[in-house]
Amino acid sequence: MTFADAACGYACVASLPKRASGFTTIELKSNLLRTAREGIVTVEARLIHGGRNN
Repeated sequence: MTFADAACGYACVASLPKRASGFTTIELKSNLLRTAREGIVTVEARLIHGGRNN
């Protein structure tokens, strides 16, 4: 969950207007399938709704 939360946070920061000083999120939910025991775990975050200013 921390990995997904960090990705969402960076995506929000990357989309902020130049003069913005912060952002607010509403809710983050996840469904866990199982622990990744091997390989590389990656995460991708996309801006779906940019709020009133985007």
